[in-house]
Amino acid sequence: MSEATQSTAATQAVTAPEEGRGGGKLSEGARAERRLGWALIAPAVIVMLAVTAYPIVYAIYLSLERYDLRFPNRSKFIGIDNFKTMFTSGEFWDAMLHNVLWTVFFLIVPIAMGLAGAFMLSRIRRFQILFRVIYFIPYILATIISAVVWENLLSPTNGVGVGLSDWGIHAFANVNFLGDPKLALPTVAFVNNWQWWGFLVVMFLAAMTGTDPSLYEAARIDGASELQVFRHITVPSVLPTIVVVTTYMVINAMKVFDIVYVMGNPEANHTEVIAERMIQWFFLSNNDGRGAAIAVVLFLAVIPVMVWNVRQFRQQEAIR
Repeated sequence: MSEATQSTAATQAVTAPEEGRGGGKLSEGARAERRLGWALIAPAVIVMLAVTAYPIVYAIYLSLERYDLRFPNRSKFIGIDNFKTMFTSGEFWDAMLHNVLWTVFFLIVPIAMGLAGAFMLSRIRRFQILFRVIYFIPYILATIISAVVWENLLSPTNGVGVGLSDWGIHAFANVNFLGDPKLALPTVAFVNNWQWWGFLVVMFLAAMTGTDPSLYEAARIDGASELQVFRHITVPSVLPTIVVVTTYMVINAMKVFDIVYVMGNPEANHTEVIAERMIQWFFLSNNDGRGAAIAVVLFLAVIPVMVWNVRQFRQQEAIR
């Protein structure tokens, strides 16, 4: 065998594990590394199954029972009767409509404001950190605190409207933002948007800082306007962040509860959302099975959102 042949054989022997890895055959070292990886994540997987899978399965079980937590021994399997009652309940559909409206609002207003605010803030060179902190402050406040503060600010008897009337501005005089059924839900959504907007600005601004500056320079040299730069460069560059934020907004809108519970009044101003209806059936009506049925429906509603999120991530990774 010639030296050239021996050299070629040696090279093939050395690179065989690499070629095998590309062809789907793992070397012993790669298999050991994979086993180590599974061993390292196994404790976290077990904990996640314990705190998520078990409650999900138990909620499905409860949704098929006539169950009262006070009298667990009197539970009775009733099949899908809880779902039938839920889907024929006008209160359920009113609450679902409010959640749909809430979701539409949060898919448009906060994201649009966040993108616009982040883009304008990215144009600022001085005091940018200060503005980031100012924008972020509402987000770090507890939702209950924000709700109580705004509830007092919007009070028709001693709120901002009264103060503006003293200065001759009577547009908001005697306007009961939280008592008027037509204004209550939009008002609560506005307050929640105020709390979230700064967080989205910071998120989008962080994504924009990763955009290649040469793209902006080339666009301006070609005579592109700021709106064109925003539409054709900024938005595509932060699209993965938009996907994450959109998913989070949808899930948050589906499970919104605290701010609506504090500021709203289901009976007086028709602001009840689906989580409030679930609490009502769970704890006030002592019908745990019907409350669990709502929880199951919410869980099933989130699944398509998560599937869409994963597909979008895969598409973005494929583009990269």
